[in-house]
Amino acid sequence: MGFPVHWFEEEEVRSTERVKEEDNVERLMARDSREERQPKPTLKVAAHGSKLIGWVPPMLPRQMNDWIVASGLSSLQHTSLARIDTHLLSAFVERWHPETSSFHMSFGEMTITLDDVSCLLHVPIRGELVDPDVVVTDYDAIHLAVELFGVSLSDATAEASTVRGPYYKLDWLKQIFEQQRAANNFTGAMRAYMMLLLGCTILADKTFTLVEAKYLNPQFPSSLTSTMSSINGLM
Repeated sequence: MGFPVHWFEEEEVRSTERVKEEDNVERLMARDSREERQPKPTLKVAAHGSKLIGWVPPMLPRQMNDWIVASGLSSLQHTSLARIDTHLLSAFVERWHPETSSFHMSFGEMTITLDDVSCLLHVPIRGELVDPDVVVTDYDAIHLAVELFGVSLSDATAEASTVRGPYYKLDWLKQIFEQQRAANNFTGAMRAYMMLLLGCTILADKTFTLVEAKYLNPQFPSSLTSTMSSINGLM
């Protein structure tokens, strides 16, 4: 009469899983300990709240206001902070674990959900993700500016030569917005204003002064460009 071996096999599997889990915890603790002993890099925060206070006009023309409301991004005009608590952000950064995409706090784990984004920024969280998988060259950035902003080829080329890449400077976008609005070219003015607004808020990056031209690509159905077809009658 033989003895069943399933119990021993299951117990061995559970024991092996516990050992692996303990090893993972030990490795994470050792890594955290090493990181605590090492000098921490300076945290740089891209915040354009002070700029937006002066850049966002108190009142937009009706056509432009209708466009930005229809895009669902009008709240971005007032969501950026003028002052940032870098110490508070540093504390959260130190507790972020990319393995679980969550913060490991003393009371447990917590993460950021789309509902949090909606509550804090009041932007739409349904629809297509604004993540254009396109390659935009310097040449494309120049001709997109000419076609969609309404600037001259010489002005767009001069701007491209200063940024050295498929980007637009935030200061330059502000100038284009003001020039096109004064010329009653509300379509070009609105595109420049939306790129400026996005570059100062949810699309801000480590350059602190630039926004990528790929977000202006008319072939990508983002809220910035696809809205044009649906509310073009307002312009």
